[in-house]
Amino acid sequence: MKTKDFIPGSEDGFKLWGDNFMEKLSAIGAETLMPPGTYHELVRLHDDYGKKYKLSEAPETRTPVTVKSRIKAHEIFEEELRLVIRSYIT
Repeated sequence: MKTKDFIPGSEDGFKLWGDNFMEKLSAIGAETLMPPGTYHELVRLHDDYGKKYKLSEAPETRTPVTVKSRIKAHEIFEEELRLVIRSYIT
């Protein structure tokens, strides 16, 4: 039986969840849970996704290119999130 995924499927849900996850991770001292380089890379990917999300959602900058760029950033950030959760949190 397949279990329910804990990461939201909608883009807005993922953005909110990712922002909250990063905030909580920072608050608990993430660098004590994982190597500092891993945490800094996760922060970098989160920031990159956030910038691309804003560009793809703003009417004046929303184009097929900005949407595609956001989708790719989402995939990379989510993949790293899952790896960090599997490796250091669960």
